[in-house]
Amino acid sequence: MNLEAYTDVEGQLLDVVPFRRQLAAECFPFLLYSHSSVNREKTNYSPFNFPSVAQVSTSLHTLLAILCRGLYRVHQFTKVEMFIICQPEDSNSYHEELIGIEEDLFSSLGLHFKTLDMASGDLGAPAYRKYDVEAWMPGLGRYGEISSASNCTDYQSRRLGIRYRPSESLSMNPKRGMNLAPTQFVHTLNATACAVPRMIVCLLENYQQEDGNVIIPEPLRPFMGGLERITPKSW
Repeated sequence: MNLEAYTDVEGQLLDVVPFRRQLAAECFPFLLYSHSSVNREKTNYSPFNFPSVAQVSTSLHTLLAILCRGLYRVHQFTKVEMFIICQPEDSNSYHEELIGIEEDLFSSLGLHFKTLDMASGDLGAPAYRKYDVEAWMPGLGRYGEISSASNCTDYQSRRLGIRYRPSESLSMNPKRGMNLAPTQFVHTLNATACAVPRMIVCLLENYQQEDGNVIIPEPLRPFMGGLERITPKSW
């Protein structure tokens, strides 16, 4: 994913890296930023790619809390979210790009996972199509969801009035001047790169050895000061 800064409708740079501690879940701050906006760039429309670190609060049913003890299902957690605003004809390809980023991440960590193309009955109201990624969790004895990627098409942009004006269809009328093409609604996509509690569950349960040591996956060792394994304290 391209994590560069993009320009808004006035040509001002938008510093989109990083957005931290968003109060609302996932992509809401970015949608509200673009509320009722029209992109009038003279060049081809450039997608807006946003990464964010979000604090997410969820309601938790008592029965679910009993069935999913530990870190798998909690009231509040931190996640790294990816969000894209793009032209309608590009949303399917960006959807595949998002799920590819997730799969590359989990493969690099050595996790055993599967990608599910969710059925229509399992989709929420905004999603046109959604992929779920489930990883093997020995503590649960089954695969558990660790990530997802959704293409919401124009569901969110219609409600918030986020549009763009195609530049290639501009024409000059000798009597009336410039004829502007009608605006179109953008498409929005979102995907979870890392839900921290469930990532911790996967890493600890899959890499714990018989002696209690936990091997640190090689890609994470530079962020652990070169540490190769976590050793239990001797009491």
